[in-house]
Amino acid sequence: MADVLQPCRFCSRRSLAGSTAISRPRSTTSGKKTASFTNISGNGVSDSPTPSGADWRLPARHSGRKALKDVACLFSPDTILAWHRKLVAAGWNHHRKRLGPGRPGVMKEIEKIVVRCARENPSWGYRRIEGTLANLGHRVARTTLSNILRRHGLDPAPERDRRSSWRTFLGAHWTTIAAIDFTTVEVWCRHGLVTFYVLFVLELATRRVHCAGVTPGPDERWMMQIGRNLTDGFDGFLEGKHFVIMDRDSKYTDAFRALLTRAGIQAVRLPARSPNLNAWIERFVRSIKEECLDRMIFFGEPSLQRAVREFIAHYHAERNHQGLGNRIIQPNGKAARTSGPVRSRERLGGMLRYYLPIPGRRLTVRAIFGTIRVRNLSKYRPTRKASPGKVVALAGSSQVHHKSERSLPLVPHSA
Repeated sequence: MADVLQPCRFCSRRSLAGSTAISRPRSTTSGKKTASFTNISGNGVSDSPTPSGADWRLPARHSGRKALKDVACLFSPDTILAWHRKLVAAGWNHHRKRLGPGRPGVMKEIEKIVVRCARENPSWGYRRIEGTLANLGHRVARTTLSNILRRHGLDPAPERDRRSSWRTFLGAHWTTIAAIDFTTVEVWCRHGLVTFYVLFVLELATRRVHCAGVTPGPDERWMMQIGRNLTDGFDGFLEGKHFVIMDRDSKYTDAFRALLTRAGIQAVRLPARSPNLNAWIERFVRSIKEECLDRMIFFGEPSLQRAVREFIAHYHAERNHQGLGNRIIQPNGKAARTSGPVRSRERLGGMLRYYLPIPGRRLTVRAIFGTIRVRNLSKYRPTRKASPGKVVALAGSSQVHHKSERSLPLVPHSA
């Protein structure tokens, strides 16, 4: 059977299948190197020239350093042997399966519980966390707890208890913090385009918004009146608040801040050019401008006040908020239905929409002590009493059927 050329293991050339010979270049009389067959087993040398561009495969049992030196074309024998040793060593290397030195660590779920307990309860020590894990069915040593907290950058209980994060601080004072900010709207008036200033106040805990006023000139006299309205003890929007976040706008005058201080409210002024520190009210201003104010042209102050009033009503009762778990601030209390017709409530000519189910005609029939009572069908009454039992009212039907399949006709009260 004729020999077949196969790819060489060490280069891109081909060798004869099943041959035990290797290629070794030899010099000829013309000065060019030609390849010839060399029998490794000592049977002599064949002087027949090799095919053009052909090389021969080296058997595995003869892959020593001397044989590799004869066939190595691109790499030295030391390089090939080093590769072989690394390949063998890699088969016994299992360091990637280990998470760290020593015995295997705890499960990821337990580690998450430990970190959560430490962050949510700064005063808890190792024993308190260990007891909590025992209540959940996990037995973890104190040393393991210490390593977990150290790995996540958490200090022990005494040092951790003295430090408070912004999330914890704001959560503790959430209901006593409000934010205030201005926005501007261009309005067409009798004398041309006029810039109006709209002042909003937001309650951080509930996200409720109050429009404090609209004016083309917010001077100190106007700001003092706004301050008296906000701090009124009867229906002031800032009643019960202890902190008001505001920027360094010159419209918040010293007299205005002093008025807030006399009412027991501390004015927290932000650093210069830091609107991200008052992100809640800034986000509301962006929402009202993108969804309403920037999409309308206002003619006169009343049109602007109406648009702001409609948007705030939509913002409170008809718009979901991601910061509140995608809920509505002031829901109307109606239970949502999963089926049935739906209608759309429009504001500002369809610019603001809210979808709600159409209230259907509810028929409720009860049998109490043998007497049939029909709700929402007050002009009808049964002609005679029915025996106690289950009564079923069919929507759209003028009759009430008893479980005994007897028909009870309904007649008006006047009969």
